[in-house]
Amino acid sequence: MENYISTCRKLHVHLSKQYIKQRILKMRWASVFKRQLRDFLSSSSLHGVGFLSRGDLSAIGRAFWAASLIASFTAAAINIAAFMRDSEHNAVLTTVESVPVQEALFPAVSVDAGDMVREKVYLNS
Repeated sequence: MENYISTCRKLHVHLSKQYIKQRILKMRWASVFKRQLRDFLSSSSLHGVGFLSRGDLSAIGRAFWAASLIASFTAAAINIAAFMRDSEHNAVLTTVESVPVQEALFPAVSVDAGDMVREKVYLNS
């Protein structure tokens, strides 16, 4: 019986050490992930996302920026969905015709430089 109790204690200590190691490893991964997320948010070019990672901002400030970002993304998604719906029902048809250059109508354009043209520039080139 003594041997059984000793084995149980060793197993308990061993399991406790494994549990502690796993918790430390999870905590390390969590802190690494948190640090990577903070670095990503602070260097993001998406306006407003960097404010979520600032340490000098209060929780209310972060909540405001998070709500603003969520509202912005929601409004963008609604507008994109409305545009897609409208484009399905009101399709735009574009037709391109090929015509010879002689038949193409070009606007009459004339450039009169007047006194601004210097003959020396053209003669020397």
